[in-house]
Amino acid sequence: MWVHYMSCIYSLLATALFVSMGRRHFNVPSVHIHHIVTLVLVWTSVKYHPLGFALIQVLLSAPVHFLMHLYSLLHIHHKIRPFLRWKVIIPPLQLSCFLVGWLNCVYCSVNKVYREDKEIAPIGFMAVYIVYLPLLFYLFGGYYWRKRQQSFNQKNN
Repeated sequence: MWVHYMSCIYSLLATALFVSMGRRHFNVPSVHIHHIVTLVLVWTSVKYHPLGFALIQVLLSAPVHFLMHLYSLLHIHHKIRPFLRWKVIIPPLQLSCFLVGWLNCVYCSVNKVYREDKEIAPIGFMAVYIVYLPLLFYLFGGYYWRKRQQSFNQKNN
């Protein structure tokens, strides 16, 4: 979880850097605002429930974040750009992580309520994830859908 936490800090700093540089083409969409909330949630998970239900979400998200940052790093070099065709798999992977993480939270919540499992995190903590993950799915899904529509419209014009 520590590595994912560091990845969240890196993402937050990258967003702050782009904003501070005043890049005109870089709007701070809602998908970047989530870095602050995710940072708080991951810190809380690491501090109070390091091997709890949030671990599955972190184990799924960490490789996807690695791929995203690797793609960004490789995209800087102009000679490598033509070979970077795997960008299209990152959004579905990320959306799948949100869905699987949400299903895990629901499953753990049901176990917490019906089996009175003391090992699982408090129900209020899981409720935050149950609300937050569909919100992320909506925000990221909408963002990727708009980007896809824009590229489709540019290709057809």
